[in-house]
This record gives sequence, C-alpha cells and structure tokens, in this order.
Amino acid sequence: MDGHAWQDVTYADVIAEALQRHGDRVAFVSGDRRMSYAEAADVTGRMIRALLAHGVTRGGGVIALSPNAPEVYLLQAAAYLIGARFSGLHTLGSPADHVHVAVDSEASVLVVSPAYAAAGAEIVRRAGTVEHLFTFGPAEVGRDLDALIAGLEPAPLTGHGVEPEDIAWLQYTGGTTGVPKGVMLSQRAMVQEVQSWLASYGMPH
Repeated sequence: MDGHAWQDVTYADVIAEALQRHGDRVAFVSGDRRMSYAEAADVTGRMIRALLAHGVTRGGGVIALSPNAPEVYLLQAAAYLIGARFSGLHTLGSPADHVHVAVDSEASVLVVSPAYAAAGAEIVRRAGTVEHLFTFGPAEVGRDLDALIAGLEPAPLTGHGVEPEDIAWLQYTGGTTGVPKGVMLSQRAMVQEVQSWLASYGMPH
C-alpha cells in the first residue's frame, strides 16, 4: 500500500480492522492465558462503552498504571477508537511524576492493576483532574472495570468521529531534565509508524 492510500486512515481504523480480521485466532498470550481476536474485540467494545458512560469522548484523557497485560492494550485501543488520548504511567515512576502526568494530560479516568490500587487512590487525591478510578480486577479502592464491562453491551469499534490529527498517544519522557514532558503522537503519526514498521520488515500486504 503506497503512502497516498494511508493518507486519511486513522490508527483507530487500523486497530478496528485488525481486531475484526482474525476471529478465533490467538491475539494475546499472557502466561497460560490465551485471548482470541474476537474476544479482544468484544472486550474493547465493552471498554469503549464504559469510557463513554464515564464522560470520556473525543479529546478526553485516559491514563493507566499497570504491568503489561492484554487489558492494558485493549484499554489503550478503546481510547484511540473514540479519539481520546492515552498515557501510560511507568510502574517505577515516582508518585510526584504520576500526579504530574495525570494533571498535565488532563486525564479524567485512571485505570490501575489491583497491586497499584493504593497508588491510584493517592493520584486521584492529589490530581484534581481525575474523576474516576478503575481497577483491572477487584481491589480495596476504585471500581472493578472487569466487573463493570461484564454487564455492558459492546460498542461498535468504529463510527466515533476520530480524525487523523487527533492526538492518540500522549507519551511522557523520563523527566531526566525536569518533569516528564508529553510527546504528542497523532492518529496519523501512529499509522505512519505502522506503515514504516511493515515496510522495514518487508511484510506482504
């Protein structure tokens, strides 16, 4: 596919097409756990529904504090699919850095793994922008996102008005010369990254 064919494609388009392409094929492997593309699409649609219900729309901010897990990527995908911005908090980052990112990114939703529930509650207490704290599973604080989405109908993966110049990933630097700084990557930039990666590895269309 040449560069012109990618001109108006959003990263949301790329994700939606990928999640819906392979059905029962394995999309994620996490230890002994396997998740198919169909299951991933279903979870992503439910996460979209949850984010929309809690005020996250195009231009909104979502942050997460968690080790790598399929759900973290699917939350990220859900944010991209509705045109929101996603930022990941480094698990080794300081509380001050986490609060700075939460405020600077204007995130209204924070999702943490249960092991970081106390840290999440502290971020919410100190960052005035965060309105909702969710957890990937039951915890003593926050609301269990897994339990919440289990009762929701999946939202469509497309049709949320996403534009190529919408900021998708607000990626923060390490802050070695001061506070972490948000690097703005648009939907278009993320698509170009995918295109460059495919070209670099000589993947067939």
